[in-house]
Amino acid sequence: MTRTGCSTPEEADAIDYLSEKYSTTEVAKRLGRSNNFIRQRLKLAELIEGFKVFVHNGDMTFSLGVDVAPFASEEQQMMLETIGRRLTMTSGIAWNEDYEDPNSDVAQMYQSPCENNESHILTYMKPLKFEHQPGTHWNYSTGETDLVGILIQKATGKSLADYLSEKIWQPWGMENCAYWLADECSNLNMGGSGLSASLRDYARLGTLMLNSGKHEDESIFSEEWLDDATSLLYETNDQGGGYGYLWWRFKNGSYAAVGVFGQMLYIDPHKDLVIVQIAAWPKASSDNLTGGRQAFIEAVHRVID
Repeated sequence: MTRTGCSTPEEADAIDYLSEKYSTTEVAKRLGRSNNFIRQRLKLAELIEGFKVFVHNGDMTFSLGVDVAPFASEEQQMMLETIGRRLTMTSGIAWNEDYEDPNSDVAQMYQSPCENNESHILTYMKPLKFEHQPGTHWNYSTGETDLVGILIQKATGKSLADYLSEKIWQPWGMENCAYWLADECSNLNMGGSGLSASLRDYARLGTLMLNSGKHEDESIFSEEWLDDATSLLYETNDQGGGYGYLWWRFKNGSYAAVGVFGQMLYIDPHKDLVIVQIAAWPKASSDNLTGGRQAFIEAVHRVID
């Protein structure tokens, strides 16, 4: 994970203490920091606390690679690096995302019987081994995104559907209700798939990204996260394309969310362009259909240039 600014342990303690008594603006003034820095530090503290509970309950100890207690500042940074590896698909855990192979991890991850109220993906991933040193190798894994989804729900105390509704769907004025599949064992929404929304509302999501996450002068995303999410953090092909935080990044600066069977949300901030495709391809992935879609995107670029 790219660090954009860290507080010392003493300053972190001061922020936590002062925030209980004073407003964010007053805390920033007393410590000589920006309001945004203080807000992000407080959000970080909430995330760490949620992650601590998450791990303490035994849900994710298999993939941490760090001692989770006690939670000193250095260990918090290691924990954040672990979260970052989930977001960038660089955890190093062995995973097969072959949609044509019925025995691949992506095909088998929801097939095992429920173990109490534990999510399918946690039950499935616990026995998996590290194939690479964490942070050194990129490998696409729906399992990683499922883990991120569980982390968000544990940290916020809200389902992904409720959190999306509160932070984006209602403030941004989406036209239609959206639906998000839930795991049959835990009843938690699946972070790696299962969000169903209308074409126009997906386009509105793209417009939100074009607008840097701003709604009525309020930023939904931090500037640092947005920069990292849509940057080329890991190169994944010979054409100069790669991956950010759960976004595919292309050589020309555009980026996209791409799903199986033809789903796509494509954004080019330099052209103020959003393209959405909702599809039901006969196969999860197809070089021929992907090539046709790319030709369409290039044709749109030629028209607007």
